[in-house]
Formats: sequence, C-alpha cells, structure tokens
Amino acid sequence: MPADHLIIASGAVVSIKNSGVQSILFDSLQMFPLTSLIFDFDNVKELTVKYNRHFVVHNYATEIDFTRCTGEVTLKSLEQGGRGNLVNLNDVLFSTALSIDVATLILSGTIRDPLESRPRTTEVKLYATQLVVDERAAVYADNIFMYSNDTLWVKTGAIIASTQANECTTDNTGNLDLYECMPPEFDGSSLTLEYILGYFNRQYKLKKLPNYDYRAHNAVRMEASILKKWNIYLLALGTVTVENSKLSGPRIGICGNDIKIENSSVDANGRGCSAERGLAPGN
Repeated sequence: MPADHLIIASGAVVSIKNSGVQSILFDSLQMFPLTSLIFDFDNVKELTVKYNRHFVVHNYATEIDFTRCTGEVTLKSLEQGGRGNLVNLNDVLFSTALSIDVATLILSGTIRDPLESRPRTTEVKLYATQLVVDERAAVYADNIFMYSNDTLWVKTGAIIASTQANECTTDNTGNLDLYECMPPEFDGSSLTLEYILGYFNRQYKLKKLPNYDYRAHNAVRMEASILKKWNIYLLALGTVTVENSKLSGPRIGICGNDIKIENSSVDANGRGCSAERGLAPGN
C-alpha cells in the first residue's frame, strides 16, 4: 500500500484503516503538535511501515498508535544505510513487539505497550547508525535491545526500563547461553561489526551448511539470542553515553568501544529469582 507525503496538522487525528495489508510505504511523513496517527488495520498480525525520505514527529503531544496490530510492527527506511534518512518519534503505542531499523533515530517521547499487564512478552528492538534517547524520553518493554553502528546516547532524564519483574535461571545450562560481545580477555584492537558477528557465531556455534547459512550477518540476526537472557542490552560500535538517566531491569548489559555512564542509575537490585523459585527454594 503506497502513500505520498503525509502532513498531519496540529489538532488532527488521522486513522488509517485497512484490512489484511501487511506493508505500507510513505514517501515522507510529518506530524505537528497535538496530533495522533492510528494504524487501524484489521486482520493484520505483522506490519511493516517503510518511508523514503523522512519520518518526523514533533516532540510535543503527538502519538502513533499501533496497538491494533497484534504482532510485530517494523519501521524501516526504504533506502537502507542512507545517512540522510531520519526518524524522530514522540509517543508510540504498540501491542507485542516494535522494531525500528533506520539510519538516524531520535526518541523524544514514551514507547510502551498500554496493555503491559497482559501475560505475554513484549519487545522493543532499535537499530541505527546514530541512536538518541532524548531528554525525558522513556522506553518500556519486557525486553529492550538497542544497537548503533556509531553512537548511542541516553540523555538527561531518560528512562529505559524492563517491565519484566524478575529473571530466574534454574535450568541445567545455567547462563552458558548468556550473550557476550567479547571474551573476558579481549583479543582485538577495537570492537568492529565483523568482530562482534564472528564472536557471536562462535559463541552460539552457528555455521554455514550446504542448504542453509545459520550465521548472523547483521545485528538484526543477533537480537533473538541476546534477548533470550538479557532484558536490556545496549550495544554500539562507537560510544555509549548514559547521562543523568535511569536503566532498570533484571539483567542489563552495555557494550561499546567507549562507555560513559555519568550520574545515572543502572538498577537490577532485587530482580533475580523471586521467593521459592531459586535453585534451593526454602533453604
């Protein structure tokens, strides 16, 4: 389903209605303050939203609602790798999973599932060359993965919070399948995408077979294994900066060539095995 340049003027509520459509393409989209955009799609579980030039949403009183889509919603640039492409998002509502794969991503509002209390796992997966969680922005989901080819910046007052209450590993594997971006004794000069992918494929013993290549060739192929045990994971090939912000969840991982955490809270306290659920409950 193609669409031209869409401008939503202040005070407007736009509902895009359709049934069964799994993909929509915008040349560009712009939302002004005090606007809402609702994707009212029936009979759609997985939805892909693509844009050509830009997808810009004002950071005051704007909202995009994907909750009618019961599965994963993916937002991506038509021109993969195009550095001129920009996505700026304010408030976003989703149902189960939200995936964004663009060149430059700025989060200015709150990303959340309004029905988080439902017994299901929610995920937010963000991929960009430049990724910014702006001042007082917030991301809430059970599992959150943020990846940047360059810089990942969590600004003052931002919140990245896992809504998973606890994590408890009691199976025979322990944490052998817990993702590591590098070994304890790093054997490279710098953290590159080639190194990360190679180490990931070795850790999970992924190989190319005659009929299928199981190896990861990009960060998108890594997220399922990473989020199997990590609730929040920030990964950047450049610098990860967390300043005057709050990260909270049962398991939190941060990896980058340079990591700067300033006046921030990284809190996993009391989020392990709950009472009577550990390896030796009651002892």
